[in-house]
Amino acid sequence: MASPFSYLIIGSGVFGASTAYHLSKSCPEASIAILDRSSSFPCYLAASHDFNKIIRADYGNAFYCELALEAPKYLADLNQH
Repeated sequence: MASPFSYLIIGSGVFGASTAYHLSKSCPEASIAILDRSSSFPCYLAASHDFNKIIRADYGNAFYCELALEAPKYLADLNQH
């Protein structure tokens, strides 16, 4: 049986939502489904929902490492607003 969706994304946190957004921009003809464990958005159990954010700086690309190392100061600014 064929799937009615072109893409299935598991998790609607920051990465899942971002992936869906960028897929919709680059492939406007695609149908995209997002599955998450919660029926509410944002999911209160998600790692990106509260103040306990995890920032990984272990990337094979130096550019991404630098971005990850700069991220905490921007998250601190967001949490103050």
